[in-house]
Amino acid sequence: MYASKAKKISEVNVNYEVIPPRFSVQDAEELQQGVEYLTEYGYAVFSNILTDDEVNNSVDLLWKHLENLKRPCYVRRNNPEAWDINWPGSTNIGLLNDHGIGQSEFMWYLRGIPNIKKVFSHIWNSNELFTSFDGAGCFRNWHLNKKWKTDSGWYHCDQNPFKKPDRIKKVFSHIWNSNELFTSFDGAGCFRNWHLNKKWKTDSGWYHCDQNPFKKPDRCSVQGFVSLTDNNESTGGLVIVPGSHKNFINLQFLVNEERLWGDFVAMPSEVTETIHPRLVQCKAGDLIVWDSRCIHCNTPALIDKPDYETFSKTQLLRIVAYICMSPLSLFEPDGVRYESLEEFRELREDFVRDRVTCTHWPLELATASRAPHIDKIPLKLNACQHSLIVGTHVEPENGTAETIF
Repeated sequence: MYASKAKKISEVNVNYEVIPPRFSVQDAEELQQGVEYLTEYGYAVFSNILTDDEVNNSVDLLWKHLENLKRPCYVRRNNPEAWDINWPGSTNIGLLNDHGIGQSEFMWYLRGIPNIKKVFSHIWNSNELFTSFDGAGCFRNWHLNKKWKTDSGWYHCDQNPFKKPDRIKKVFSHIWNSNELFTSFDGAGCFRNWHLNKKWKTDSGWYHCDQNPFKKPDRCSVQGFVSLTDNNESTGGLVIVPGSHKNFINLQFLVNEERLWGDFVAMPSEVTETIHPRLVQCKAGDLIVWDSRCIHCNTPALIDKPDYETFSKTQLLRIVAYICMSPLSLFEPDGVRYESLEEFRELREDFVRDRVTCTHWPLELATASRAPHIDKIPLKLNACQHSLIVGTHVEPENGTAETIF
């Protein structure tokens, strides 16, 4: 017998008073402690990833991307009236995953920050990493327009518990214990400042996991985002159920495999009735990572208190760039689109040329959106950035050579 309907985050109390520890990427001991915290609790916050200048440059690049979009999109940074019906992406959840965001200068600038790969290299114990081609997240300030408030989400996991065996560059290399990583081609997330327009407040979502418990029962994905804004109870953000990845395999007995949507696993009420979720608070420039088996969700603001400091800096309530990195050692031919590693690498390069945005799985190339009608401004990547497409490793001091896509 399978469990009943999933509950949204608004139906479960979220603890926003517990502030998670922040582990500095500049301190080797703290970096290792952060990787161990990830293993124990299913998530971790790494600090000192971006400098203040890098945060500001990233925000400028995001606005450059948004303002360059072709109609029907029409966005102007200094005109909140142009943030409404013309805003791109999935506005109800504050997700930017279309119009080529996954291959934008904004996303590639952040993927090329060495400290991000450092984390994933430690997670996977490898420097040979593939990056995701993800997008981003933006929350508009819904105090300006109540319609901008994002929805509550469903608690979920992003891994199917029924697929792969146990398997994110400074942080990701530590997580995976590898320098050979592939990055995802994700997008980004933006919350418009809904204090300017109440319609901009994002919705709450469903608690979920992002991994299929039938096909991928062990750790094979560590998701992440770089935050360009402070995340707290007045902005909303990522909600995690600490330690829930340890019970991930039990989902095989609670969900119907035939009804799963890929790796998205919405949590049934039997699970959400007993969980103790926490809002993951962080600072601008932090990297947050979490095991895809961990129950999580996005939430809009939990208290109705405008964060004027955040708004004055960025004009958006929340900005995150989704970045996931996976090691070369996990690569497997899919037998359909690519039979070899070289074919896979060539396909990933084609995805960059074609400005394709993908999900957080770097080794599966699951397309989130294509952008055939956008103006393809030449994308100039250095050798370090290019290595994240093909899953090789280049030291930052040797990464000055450029490739134009």
